[in-house]
Amino acid sequence: LSMVLGSAVRDYVVHERQRLTAASNLSPAVAIDLMPLGLGAMFSDLAMYSMEHILEPGYELTAEDRKKIFEHPNAGADMIPESLPPAVKMIVRTHHENYDGTGYPHQRAGASLHVFTRIVRICDAFDAATSEKYYKGAKSTARVLWEMTAGPFRKCYDPILMKVFSGIIQPFPIGAKLRLADGRIAVVVKY
Repeated sequence: LSMVLGSAVRDYVVHERQRLTAASNLSPAVAIDLMPLGLGAMFSDLAMYSMEHILEPGYELTAEDRKKIFEHPNAGADMIPESLPPAVKMIVRTHHENYDGTGYPHQRAGASLHVFTRIVRICDAFDAATSEKYYKGAKSTARVLWEMTAGPFRKCYDPILMKVFSGIIQPFPIGAKLRLADGRIAVVVKY
């Protein structure tokens, strides 16, 4: 999902990477390189693998578990080899930071967050909310998109990226049956 969103906003990625780079002459060819985005997204929850026990049915989180969960971005970044681009560590370290500053572990906000962090944050949250877990059911795509764009979590995400993301992810797949406001039943046949 992160690579799809990153590819859809290539000009925005270039602009944002150039804006946040001390070297304002960052070439567009370097600025559009999405490899760090893909690697950062792939490794974002690396430190959670050592905590698989928390996913067992009926397991009650301890205070130590909660502390480790809030520290997993830093722990994961520390596990990334130096041979990878520095942006990969940065993405892993900041992938739970929210656009409104309510995220963790550093409560950084808004445009100070790297564009790759903002992309991974959206995609990670969407994936988590729409995935089935033993301790809670998956939410519908339509519900999650509403929560992220107009609902209680709308301030957590970059509004420009969220607008593009909500256009990419279709809430009702072709073939879905819907009850319209007037009570009629409709079937989605195209977007």
